[in-house]
Amino acid sequence: MQNQTEKNTQKNAENSTTRSAETNTEPPTTKTVVNNNTQTKASLSVDDVSEQVLTQAKSVINSITNNSMSELEKVTAIHAYLVKTVNYDTTQSKADIHTAKGALINKLAVCDGYAEGFAVLCYTAGVQAEMVYGIAKNSSGRTENHAWNIVKIDGVWFNVDVTWDDPIVNNTVVTDGSNISYNYFLITDAKISKTHTASSYSNKYSCNSDKYSDYVTNLIWKSVADSEYPYVVVTSMADVKAQMQNYINSGKKTFQIIYNSPGATDAQLNTLWEGLGDVFNQVINEMKLSGSFKMSGSMSSDGYIVAKFSI
Repeated sequence: MQNQTEKNTQKNAENSTTRSAETNTEPPTTKTVVNNNTQTKASLSVDDVSEQVLTQAKSVINSITNNSMSELEKVTAIHAYLVKTVNYDTTQSKADIHTAKGALINKLAVCDGYAEGFAVLCYTAGVQAEMVYGIAKNSSGRTENHAWNIVKIDGVWFNVDVTWDDPIVNNTVVTDGSNISYNYFLITDAKISKTHTASSYSNKYSCNSDKYSDYVTNLIWKSVADSEYPYVVVTSMADVKAQMQNYINSGKKTFQIIYNSPGATDAQLNTLWEGLGDVFNQVINEMKLSGSFKMSGSMSSDGYIVAKFSI
């Protein structure tokens, strides 16, 4: 299902959109294949996976994981790999787009291809993942067929929708992974049910834990901030002023402040944006700085602002 939800309103930058994927196929009958690796109890939840795909999956896992990594780290790496390497087929016409082959070999897929690719990579890494089939509602309110996954990490199950975490930007497929999102990574049934309704599973397990919510939040901040410059997350204007002063006193010429205000409306975010500018000007005046000053950034409908300041 192609979801053209408007996600970010950016200041001095381009607008962004996010999407999901569509499948017009009925959920296939799945079978469980026992992993030949006796060191893991993972089983394969995808039907009719070729040796070519399994060989490719092994190559991928060898390149993005190692034996010292935890299950959480492996799943994070798999999620990032798929977002960075798989492109969504907006024409929905290419061969194998509904399969793991489309995702892992052709690098072109729709939702069930992304989900199968995730399941096969998890299996290869020794992590149990299952397929989920159902419907999802996009930003325009249209409900269509969709597929995603549940994954078991350290004995606890979570929902993952890699397709919805691979946004389209300005109606253009992003091919370098810079668009990565974590809004549908390791989330509960309660959260995903706001947009997704499951109708069948390869195997069904409840996902009720939010034990990794802080971990995912940190991934979100890293994904939205410019990696070239330092950033800090704040929740009040008093914190904004103090952090600006700290950065400037430490000699930083460019820095970022992420203002997190969950549940804020667009109007409230606009007010906060103006407040950030006012505080910046106040700090400049109080510290008697001179020269050229710049503020840029973005606002997200998820309730946060990413602001970059240069002095």
